[in-house]
Amino acid sequence: MLEKELIEYMKEPGFQRCINLWIQQYKKYGKLGGSIYMENVSAIEKEQLGGFLGKDFREETNLRIRWKQWESALKASRYENASFFEVLKILSGGVLQTNKEVKEIEIQKEQDIFCQLLQCFSKSDAGRWLAWVVQQKDKDYQAFKKLLKQGELLLIQNVLTAINELPFRYNDKKLLPVFAATVTKSPHYFDKGIAATLLFHGICYVLQLPDKEYDLAERNKIMYDTGIVKDDLSNNCMIAHINAFQRLNTPHLGWYGFYENYEPWNLNLYNLQQISKIDHQTKRVYIVENPSVFRELVMFAKMYRNKECGYICSNGQLNLCTYVLLDMLKEEGIMMYYSGDFDPEGLLIADKLKDRYKDHFALWHYKPNDYLQAISNVKVSAKRLAIMENCMNEEIKCICDMIREYQVVGFQELLLDQYKKDIQNITFHS
Repeated sequence: MLEKELIEYMKEPGFQRCINLWIQQYKKYGKLGGSIYMENVSAIEKEQLGGFLGKDFREETNLRIRWKQWESALKASRYENASFFEVLKILSGGVLQTNKEVKEIEIQKEQDIFCQLLQCFSKSDAGRWLAWVVQQKDKDYQAFKKLLKQGELLLIQNVLTAINELPFRYNDKKLLPVFAATVTKSPHYFDKGIAATLLFHGICYVLQLPDKEYDLAERNKIMYDTGIVKDDLSNNCMIAHINAFQRLNTPHLGWYGFYENYEPWNLNLYNLQQISKIDHQTKRVYIVENPSVFRELVMFAKMYRNKECGYICSNGQLNLCTYVLLDMLKEEGIMMYYSGDFDPEGLLIADKLKDRYKDHFALWHYKPNDYLQAISNVKVSAKRLAIMENCMNEEIKCICDMIREYQVVGFQELLLDQYKKDIQNITFHS
């Protein structure tokens, strides 16, 4: 009864800030003691606190109230036998726990949820990934904890379900929106944000890929390897004189028509999904960076109709379609020859491709004399020069040193005559 009366008394406006400070102190230290400090006290606070404590605070701007002082005032009042802790508990919403207790409860709750998830997804790739994340306590673990605090348990469940339902498990491929809608009922669920990030990290675990940064094309290729396609019609590259077979090992008439006529065409990712393999009658494929060079080479090669050579234009940064095609060439043991511009971005592309395809990939015209022949008067900035620090191949690093020395880039259009001589020589000796 006394507690109820004290509660009503402490609800007066002059006590509100003081009560909140005592509650905060208990949460922090787990006991009532020490003192609280109030700045810029109002007139009503001075009046009501002064009346309770038996002090004149009219001339005070800031107040420090010690617990012993507060406790003495309680004992001297009609509320002597009331429990001030119970009063604080009710005024704080019925539960008054220390910060440590709250944290321990949160941790236990998290552990219980993780245990439930591990049990629910046991003996699956998603469960094994989750167990690894919990064990490692890495960035994904922190992301999971944050999601749980935000009440986003369903998002975690959706990501784990998606990992177990990846289309490649069923020898299938699905567009990302279709896959997302199947798993979550929302076609854009995995487009971006934390759901997309966690799904990609889970996929990397499933494919046993190293934990590192991947560029957009590499991320798309990794997703593609699990049967998820972001966009298959507008993802394309230009090719010429490359033939392919359908899944029953029969010639694909569309590919064959362009191949037989030695005509360049725009290959998209959908076209690649309709074939099973590349015809290995093509012994070598020349890959160039720029469309103008590609066209010149194809038109030149068409005059000789060499059966062993094929051509690809990567058009600068490689996209998913190009990566998938190059992977298929590698599977058939077809040798690839790459040539691009002598600029920081082009050299980094060449370096990555050489590292990816190793002995199946040759750098075509990357000698010092080639750079000198392709050299221009276009200056390269210090910021762009810094990009070349990431190049690892010794042959490319030599060109990087020359670019740093001359401070200008080189363009592959100026090597067209050399390219044509190579193709002509192969034709006459094949």
